[in-house]
Amino acid sequence: MFAVDKDPAGLDGTSEAVGADASRLVTATLDITDKAGVNALPEQVIEAFGSVDGVINNAGVAHPRKMIAELDDDIIDLVMNVNFNGTVQMTKVFLPHLLSRPTAHVANISSLVALNPSAGQAMYASSKAAVKAFTETLALDLADTNVNVSLILPGVIRTNFVANSGLLTATGEDPTENIPQMDTDEAAKKMIAGIERDKVRVLIGKDVRAVDAMARMSPRATSKLMARVAKKVLPD
Repeated sequence: MFAVDKDPAGLDGTSEAVGADASRLVTATLDITDKAGVNALPEQVIEAFGSVDGVINNAGVAHPRKMIAELDDDIIDLVMNVNFNGTVQMTKVFLPHLLSRPTAHVANISSLVALNPSAGQAMYASSKAAVKAFTETLALDLADTNVNVSLILPGVIRTNFVANSGLLTATGEDPTENIPQMDTDEAAKKMIAGIERDKVRVLIGKDVRAVDAMARMSPRATSKLMARVAKKVLPD
């Protein structure tokens, strides 16, 4: 496996989590918004392993719960560049190599907010909805090829996502700490299981399954519910 992260400490944590299999892991520091760096990545992966058979686009960042008029342009650009443009560019540069393999896979991480957005998360929801649409279209484009495509839709997972997005409270606490969250290992196993079964759509967590079902029956009520939850757990 070849893992990239903007934060070297994050890569160190990944290596520690892999444990005994760390010898099979290669890491590199990369800012997903650096197009030149992303464009050079396939060559690095192939140099390390000889080929590439799968890509999982997992980079993501959120923003404070604010109306669009209150968000700085820099934050808007960052959210779209990391969440959507980064996913598109990674897919684009690796796809020619994936198409040359006997079988290959692309998995893109979206979010439950792509199914039904919540108030104050206009750019995050938009970026993840864009990832959803992009991935679903990619699956149609590659339907007659050797490359399978999975859209991963996770609920709330116990990760460092809130801290990495700069959304800790003024006292340094994670505002999502007191709501039900799936452990990272369990979420990863479910994701990998979905990829191995070549599932086009992988929902991870009871929360995202509930939102998916509720949004089909009553989108407005679901949006109001998600807005109340967001108000409780995300800082302004």
